[in-house]
Amino acid sequence: MYGSVLIADRGALASRVIRTARRLGIRTFAVHIGADRGRPFVSEAHHAEQLKGEKPSAYSEIAQILEIARRHDVDAVHPGGSALAGDPDAAAAVIAAGHIWIGPSPGTLACTRDKVRLSQLVRDVGVPTPESVGPVSTVEDAAAGAEQIGYPVILKAVAGRNGVGIAVSEKPADLVRAYERVRAHLPAGDERILVQRHYPRVRSIEVQVLGLADGAVVALGERDCSVQRRFSPVFAESPAPGLRPVVREEITAAGLWAAEAVGFRGGGGYG
Repeated sequence: MYGSVLIADRGALASRVIRTARRLGIRTFAVHIGADRGRPFVSEAHHAEQLKGEKPSAYSEIAQILEIARRHDVDAVHPGGSALAGDPDAAAAVIAAGHIWIGPSPGTLACTRDKVRLSQLVRDVGVPTPESVGPVSTVEDAAAGAEQIGYPVILKAVAGRNGVGIAVSEKPADLVRAYERVRAHLPAGDERILVQRHYPRVRSIEVQVLGLADGAVVALGERDCSVQRRFSPVFAESPAPGLRPVVREEITAAGLWAAEAVGFRGGGGYG
């Protein structure tokens, strides 16, 4: 067990981490931008320090986070739900600086960030995935892939996250427009795009899992994330309503297989 933790996030999620840590007797350090100075998570922590910069992106500036952690001799860094939570480079930097990273390992994060690699890994352990082609890097290859799979298709930036870099093409006439929308949000240095069969009338259900330090992975239930805006959930309902027991069992098993395949540690969702 560690004695202190810095929470690199804001709002309700940061508050939950801080309250849990305090109950466990762990000293908490909050960071915040000026606009968040009066929010509850700041006063709930044992210590709080203002970040340089006034934009929310300051919460994801790992160099600044690590400098604060070093000055206060913090044992661990918790990324909350910020952009750092899915950043393998940030996780590696925290570990290299001598702190504990509370979350999946850099290797697991690198794997889950790459949609092509992740799809192959989970297919190898028996998890069904949508038919796909790619990665592709030209609109011509994307069009050929869509014809092979059959419309509608969904185009995804291989290294995209949080619903960014995704577009649907219902028919061939839409393909170029969808491709350009995805290209406009490709992360720097990675122009790969995955073409997948799109199923517009299915529900989006995630299995919530907890990966333990000894390698075991347990399921905590599932949640229905079908109500979305721009491919990101607006809210989630747990347990997912209307699931037949056999379907719930199959989805739970698939979520566990996927988490085990990537060596998942910490808490998260697979869907």
